[in-house]
Amino acid sequence: MARNCTLRPVLWRPLPVDKPVETVDSAEIAGAGRLSIKQVRLPVAHASMGAMSDVDVAHAEVTEVPLTFDDSVVLLDVREDDEWQRGHVAGAQHIPMGDVPARIDEIDRDATLYVVCHAGGRSLRVAQYLVRNGFEPINVTGGMLAWAQAGRPVTTDGGSAGTV
Repeated sequence: MARNCTLRPVLWRPLPVDKPVETVDSAEIAGAGRLSIKQVRLPVAHASMGAMSDVDVAHAEVTEVPLTFDDSVVLLDVREDDEWQRGHVAGAQHIPMGDVPARIDEIDRDATLYVVCHAGGRSLRVAQYLVRNGFEPINVTGGMLAWAQAGRPVTTDGGSAGTV
């Protein structure tokens, strides 16, 4: 037996929000999970890595990035440990993206700071986060892929030629 049913559309309306909602990046949580309880520092005064597309960040082509790094010029590599081990820029500082909030004090605020990842997306997110926390970072356009394609040196911790 068939019944005659009338379907009425249901209009969905978002519920009003009483208070602002803070988003937390899952990479930030995952990064904290790798630390022991004694090592975890809550980033009380630091902005979250979520929803930062409104932050302007300077960009540099790999040809504009120096080949050597020291106390005055830092290349911050935010790729994961396995990516770093396959190959990185000699003299770069390595802090995986998920660890940046907990290790932000290791980054020199006075140095010219370039940020790099594999292709440029993660480094842009980290650079936006750093801008919100008082840094003046420069995102390396195209990341390590562009670095290697430009014929710039890539090395391993052992000193042999690395790959990207």
